[in-house]
Amino acid sequence: MATPLSVSAHARDLNIQLNDSCNCCCFQWRKRVNPDTQVYVNSYGEVVRFDSKKADDETESLKRCVSNLQHIIARMAEDRARDREEVLREVDARIVKLREDEPQPVTIDMIRRILQVVERPASPVYRAK
Repeated sequence: MATPLSVSAHARDLNIQLNDSCNCCCFQWRKRVNPDTQVYVNSYGEVVRFDSKKADDETESLKRCVSNLQHIIARMAEDRARDREEVLREVDARIVKLREDEPQPVTIDMIRRILQVVERPASPVYRAK
């Protein structure tokens, strides 16, 4: 058993709160969240488990998720004195192509890796500007 996943950071950052609760004999301990769990990122930066039952159109939901994620990554990069285009290019190259015209499902593992990219120190070229 692992403790629930909960990542919080500064304002406008991604806040991950995914809990799998077992209400039987586990004394409210939480199960580990599968890294391939599909998630939705809302406009506030909250990362929640994707529920296709709540979506009128799954493709539109994926487009909104990608759009929200792009905006939040850009703001997080700027808050950390990083070049937003550089960060978005690195995310596209290494993790997932964030394209609204061809949205891909976003997983909790992708979110973790995106946070690592954003939180890396800025390159010397950008800091000198």
